[in-house]
Amino acid sequence: MIQGFHYSRMRVNDLFAFNSEVKPLVDLLVNENDTVLPKIKQDLDNASDVFNEIVKKATAKYQTKEVSAGDVIRDSVGRGFVSNVESYLHSLDDQEVVAASKVIAVINEVGRFFYDEPLATQTVLVKKLISRLEAECADEITLLGLGRWISNLKKSNNDFEVLYETRKNIVDNLPNISATESGELLIKCYQQAFNYIDIIVSVMKNPVFISTAESINNIITKYNAIVKARSTRSANEQNTSVQVQE
Repeated sequence: MIQGFHYSRMRVNDLFAFNSEVKPLVDLLVNENDTVLPKIKQDLDNASDVFNEIVKKATAKYQTKEVSAGDVIRDSVGRGFVSNVESYLHSLDDQEVVAASKVIAVINEVGRFFYDEPLATQTVLVKKLISRLEAECADEITLLGLGRWISNLKKSNNDFEVLYETRKNIVDNLPNISATESGELLIKCYQQAFNYIDIIVSVMKNPVFISTAESINNIITKYNAIVKARSTRSANEQNTSVQVQE
């Protein structure tokens, strides 16, 4: 049996992610011998398309251009920094070659192409790279004159992180599903699909449906935990606020 899930306390971004994980599982169950599920799937398809379009439009306007521009700047500084260091590997000064080799070794350990990583991952890698270089290559940075490069890399990374986190916070605080008509409709379609799957599992003992129900339950467990953790965190914050006021 498919367990219940706390859809009324889900946020828009929760349902968006939930839908992307669960819908493909439901889609795979449709076959030509079943006359009921195709209709349920069609309703689910329509509700999913409407909901996804609304969410994409709602989130796309939140500083997408600014985040993209910030990423371009950071990538450019990262590539320039690595290229600059690598140029010293061909220096006629042996000290510069040794210094550059040490810096490159650290870069390679962190990730040679850190500037091509996903946005959030790149932020972490740049912080790690700067921290290690400042701790392990202070003399080499001075010898090669890399201080300005590192300052620019740090600034571009910090500037990007502010833009990225601002957009993330806005998206994370989109209204609950109960405040969106399209979300409510999508939830009703999922309830119909889950009820039908439960019937097939209990009556027909269909192994494909049983396996799918287990997969769906695992996903529901994950999102129930997310909702519960958020509620607990919110309650703790409120308790802390009350104690401070007292």
